[in-house]
Amino acid sequence: MELNKIRTLLEDAKAFGFQQPSIPDWAKNTELEQQLLRSVSTKVEIEQGLLSLISGDPDFDCFNGRMWNQGRGYVRVELKTILNWLLYMTNKVDVETALSALTKFSKIKYMPVQEFLAISGVAVSRSIELGEAVRLVPFNDIPSSFAKESLDPALMKPEFLVKFGISPGVFTFLNHVPPKAVIIKAAKVEPKYKSPSDNLGDFLSVSAELYEICECITLISSAAPLPIVNWVTMDEWVPCSGFVGGGFSPEIVEVKDKTIIDLTDNQLYELKALYGQFCSLDQKTRNRLRIPIQRLNQARRRTNIADKAIDIGVALEALYLNDHSSKDQISFTFRLRAAWYLGDNHEHRKELIEIFNKIYGCRSKAVHTGKLDEYTKMKRGKIKTADLLNKADVLCVQSILRIINDSNYPNWETLILGAN
Repeated sequence: MELNKIRTLLEDAKAFGFQQPSIPDWAKNTELEQQLLRSVSTKVEIEQGLLSLISGDPDFDCFNGRMWNQGRGYVRVELKTILNWLLYMTNKVDVETALSALTKFSKIKYMPVQEFLAISGVAVSRSIELGEAVRLVPFNDIPSSFAKESLDPALMKPEFLVKFGISPGVFTFLNHVPPKAVIIKAAKVEPKYKSPSDNLGDFLSVSAELYEICECITLISSAAPLPIVNWVTMDEWVPCSGFVGGGFSPEIVEVKDKTIIDLTDNQLYELKALYGQFCSLDQKTRNRLRIPIQRLNQARRRTNIADKAIDIGVALEALYLNDHSSKDQISFTFRLRAAWYLGDNHEHRKELIEIFNKIYGCRSKAVHTGKLDEYTKMKRGKIKTADLLNKADVLCVQSILRIINDSNYPNWETLILGAN
């Protein structure tokens, strides 16, 4: 790689100056403006000199019509792409940063990427490391990308519409709330690139860890974080990053909720500790716990009380009856196991047996009739059914957290028959 010759030409370009496209007023302060500003040019002789150096250098082979592995797909990168990137970096940053990135990229055999999972339902004010190469960050702090722009379209923001005399209220029917938080995981994908004639496979699998973090958030707050979009991009420092296309995979969401809950610093620290515990579980236990957590999350997003009862009932049954093959005495087994697992003494267990009996009854009635009464009868009087289901939510979280703390599900026979 003839860095000195490239450096000289780039410095000549900086001395000569750069031409940038004119930006229409309607595109200013948008991602489109940034895309247009990447199309810089300089003296024709300088550009031709750079292209000549790049095309004749084996270290630049990966830029000569190769298909770059972006993790979830491939994109073609041409010599003109790296030329545009070099000119942009020289103008926007400096020559040495551009050359350093080129050298670093030429020495690695993989493509450094970041996997993103945008989630709704929660907001964070700062970034936090949750595990090895995994972090939770505010949505506004992530780099610009096609996916980000699609989730938070600048051209539809109120401050943009007002410039044109359009009332933002006109667009409220869109019913869209941009996400406030994103989970990010660093990864390395191989091969770094292929020839256009090669089989373009070897994609990066969707990381279960990102979804498990989303589910752990459900346990440390009253929020119902929901995955919205998963996408992968090259690291920002990679040459041509931001100069090639991309895409994303939206999640299929059955039940939506526009409620957003701000996570406190204490909750973020609690999340980090809980996620560490969750990762220490064996894979079978992790997989078994994800079902009740997902149902609990969905229950929180329900507006219909009967639907909420069904989801919370399924979540609790997945915890306490997942090994129960017979339909006989399911209700009895359900409330007995829950009472022994969560109860501290005789009186507490009696109280829990009644609560779990009523929860099971609400779930059954909702399934068979599609509706629930506003109040539920208890031994000590009536309770609002909504309050009973909120109590069920708390008990579900307590049950899951205890299983995580114990590192496994209990042996039900030993718990009940061997208990003091």
